[in-house]
Amino acid sequence: MINDIPHPLNEIDADIGAYINSRTDKNFIDVIRKDKRLEIARYLSDIPNGLFAWYPFESTSKVLVIGGFFGAFLTSICRRCENTVIVEKDGYRAHFLKKRMNNVKNLSVINSDVIQYRKESDQVFDYIIWAIDEGNDSLSEKDYEINFSAMKSLLAPKGKILAVIPNRMGIRFLCGERDIQSGLPFEGITDNHFSTYRFSRNELLNFLENMQFDSIKLYYPFPDYRNPQLIYTDDNPPAEDITERLKVYLSKNNERLLSEKNLYSILAQNNVLTSFSNYFIAECGNDVKTSNILYSAISSERSRSRAFATVICNDGKVRKMPIYDEGLSGLEELKRNAEEQIKRKIPSLKISIDNGIAVMDKIEAPTLSNYLRKLVDDKNTQAVFDCLDILYKHIMNSSDYTSDSSFSSLAQNENWGPVLKKAYVEMIPVNCFFIDGELLFFDQEYTMDNCPAGYVMFRAVHDIYNFIPDTEKLIPLVEMQGRYKLKSLWSSYLKMEDELTKKIVNRDIYTGRSTWMNDSEYILRSNRRTMKLSSDSSIKLFDAISGLNDKKLVLFGSGTYADYFLDKYGEQYKTEFIIDNNRDQWGTVKCGITVKSPSEVSSLIYGTYRIVIAVANYQPIVEQLNSMGIYEDSYRIYQKGIDDLLPLTVADTMSDGKYNIGYVTGAFDLFHIGHLNLLKRCKERCHYLIAGVLTDEIIEHEKHKTPFIPFEERIEIVKQCKYIDRAISVDKHNTNKIDAWKELRYGCLFSGSDHDSELSWTRLQSQLRSLGSELEFFPYTQSTSSSMLQKAIRKQIAGQTPSCGDFSS
Repeated sequence: MINDIPHPLNEIDADIGAYINSRTDKNFIDVIRKDKRLEIARYLSDIPNGLFAWYPFESTSKVLVIGGFFGAFLTSICRRCENTVIVEKDGYRAHFLKKRMNNVKNLSVINSDVIQYRKESDQVFDYIIWAIDEGNDSLSEKDYEINFSAMKSLLAPKGKILAVIPNRMGIRFLCGERDIQSGLPFEGITDNHFSTYRFSRNELLNFLENMQFDSIKLYYPFPDYRNPQLIYTDDNPPAEDITERLKVYLSKNNERLLSEKNLYSILAQNNVLTSFSNYFIAECGNDVKTSNILYSAISSERSRSRAFATVICNDGKVRKMPIYDEGLSGLEELKRNAEEQIKRKIPSLKISIDNGIAVMDKIEAPTLSNYLRKLVDDKNTQAVFDCLDILYKHIMNSSDYTSDSSFSSLAQNENWGPVLKKAYVEMIPVNCFFIDGELLFFDQEYTMDNCPAGYVMFRAVHDIYNFIPDTEKLIPLVEMQGRYKLKSLWSSYLKMEDELTKKIVNRDIYTGRSTWMNDSEYILRSNRRTMKLSSDSSIKLFDAISGLNDKKLVLFGSGTYADYFLDKYGEQYKTEFIIDNNRDQWGTVKCGITVKSPSEVSSLIYGTYRIVIAVANYQPIVEQLNSMGIYEDSYRIYQKGIDDLLPLTVADTMSDGKYNIGYVTGAFDLFHIGHLNLLKRCKERCHYLIAGVLTDEIIEHEKHKTPFIPFEERIEIVKQCKYIDRAISVDKHNTNKIDAWKELRYGCLFSGSDHDSELSWTRLQSQLRSLGSELEFFPYTQSTSSSMLQKAIRKQIAGQTPSCGDFSS
């Protein structure tokens, strides 16, 4: 603890606290614009404020929130409720939550957990909100029981709990997202090992029933609760058009194997998407009525005057609620737009405003977008044209015309066709219903002055071909462009669309958005191939000749390493030819074998050959082969030092799945909980665990720093750990992991996950697998590290923390 502020749990928390501390005006727009990490936006942007913006809290409600997420979703709750209490167990988060929300009069923050709070408080609440943060919460199934019991005892009569709970069958895990604590993909789908316990849909319902709740309703937030855009219920499940209104943001899309967004429509078509929702929002209580909400669409990433939660209810009404006070003016403008359209004989849904909420009738009809999708499936070309002709007629009649075009700067001397004085640019298929051969427009929020009518029609056509791609097979885009005179203006309209989209979704603020949404098929396929190869321990990358069988052998390299290889294996295995990057070697003969260009391998058939890289610096050759489409299943690496060890290879894995001998190395300076957790997990994977403790000289030479604790004391501390069977020193003679293998013959080397993407460790893993050994990575405990402790101690020594606050970790 420094200056009476506890240490942050991780780097993201540290950065969030620093940003809150530096922005006294509570405006984080510049932060989000410059720091493009999605993790930052999830806490400091307006996006998470949509989490409960759709829920109908009463204005007299007293609300308890367990875990405040630095205030990420609290503004919309405090705005509508009488009083809000936040119970935040993490001291660092509680401190900066108070600092961020200190101007909110009806909010108080208590640094405690709900169990302790229940013991100390007799206050009861109308609503208790619990949003589980998997990055910081580690909950067992029993912990859920304890927390729900505590929450039940804090409920007022007729009170309700709103709990955000992760789904272990969540689509994010099916797509390959790694578990935040174990670092492993697919972790927890079929079991719950290391991380927060997760429920499937049926398991959650059974759990809540066993907790004696008699009123239960599930909501399904998409794509997830940190970026809530669509809320579905069992009475109104997702349809295949879900992707038209959904933007999926990913912080680590380079780890994904499948496209989450593409899976949405597939699962929705089969009526199972709710079972694979990434999170559930469970509304539960006793002898209470759950809300009448069927569905909600949330636009929290828009400007505050346009940020709404549109809610469809089972009373036959649709309500549009502003997330912020600034949205009240936006509602008035929406009402005026509808009234103006009706005056011009454009069918538009009537809007009334009641107590700051826009109210409309619920229409039982498909959107034009869904109706067109059916027509395309039915291959009804003429009906598609008929619908779009109706749309075009309404666009043309929606405003008076003018001779001035606001698009003139995009293309000089262009004929823009009819120009509308006031264009309703959301007269598009997703924003109108199809009823008995006519359209009924709704949600006409955005308008544009002096806008070509063709641009509005362009937006409609553009959306159709984006979200109903099979339209291209039925009606080529060029034909549609010609019908509505859009072809010559298409590129100009695309530029304007980019500008409008930037305005609507605040793209100038969310500058990292393009990265968050990048799940290109190239990345996904590359990840699948990498997963296939890197996880295939049967590939002994440094065992050049095992499993060669009748494959043709091609040697890459004609130098000294090739001499070593041919001296050892030349008589036993026939080499078809040698390839080399040195043009001067092409056409020469080595040991009776012709040297050729690397391009020669393109004539070989996949699966019929093996390339053996016989070059000391093999990594550039590996990259060259990869660029040619040749991967680990078609090449091996010959390294004399490794090859000479192959006869010593032993299979170490025992019948119970554990390794016989495990090996882990480290400085183990300022021994802390992170070290203990790592050693515990290592021991769980082997019967006999050897710990290598780095000497002071090795730490100074390799890590360029001096340890706080001398080697003799560090190794003695490690020896006393109950998970360690033997502790050895790591010095110059055995710091190389292969040298250590020759001495110890360990079955698995364990390491922290901070190395799992480093090239040198990937090479080491391949080398060890060739020797019958393995390399496994375990995640470090993020809340504590020796570096953090050393940094804090040095600050204290240097006098940079003048207060007398004590230090803890």
